[in-house]
Amino acid sequence: MKSRSVASVPVVGLVLALQACGIPEEGDSLAQQQEALGDSAAAIFFHGMDVSGASRNGWGRAEGNTWAYAPDLYAITPAPNAFYPNVWQWKDYGTVSGYSLGRKPMLNYLKQRGGSVRRAVLFDPSAPDAGVDYGASVIRPWLAADPARRMLLLIGPLSEPRSILDQYIRSVKGTPEWLRLDVCHVSTAHLDFPRQHFAAITNPAYRPGWCE
Repeated sequence: MKSRSVASVPVVGLVLALQACGIPEEGDSLAQQQEALGDSAAAIFFHGMDVSGASRNGWGRAEGNTWAYAPDLYAITPAPNAFYPNVWQWKDYGTVSGYSLGRKPMLNYLKQRGGSVRRAVLFDPSAPDAGVDYGASVIRPWLAADPARRMLLLIGPLSEPRSILDQYIRSVKGTPEWLRLDVCHVSTAHLDFPRQHFAAITNPAYRPGWCE
């Protein structure tokens, strides 16, 4: 069992302060999305692939989200390059999060401009990326650079295979940074993650299921 300490953050005040921001509608242009949330939100969220209506619109905006900016990646860069946007087009955020295929822009954000980020939340990556060790190339260096940083990795049934999980934790286990990487295993179905776990973005103490 890892011994951990969680910093206290005035989450309620943050959420209330940002609720005055308008929620972009599905048909809004990228510029309108950025005007509504990009400059005021404390966090950025990268959606997953557009499957069964469960990605960018169902996760980022229709869930009543006014505190995490959820850019429509398909509107920025047409497929098949939607998940490889230029991360320098956005401002610095204190929290960065991603779901499923949104892991790619999220981890790229951490690697290229993670200096401002204090918390990272990855929701159910769900598929392996060939030849990549995110623990060694992104997660451990980012955590090691600042002892105030933490990362939460939420793992559903689709992400349990070692071919997926080891890409994130194998190179971090046994290091000092392991104490600040929370890996929580839940039984949540992949498409149900937003409704059940989106609070993880604003609540630093959020630890569902069994955590190692």
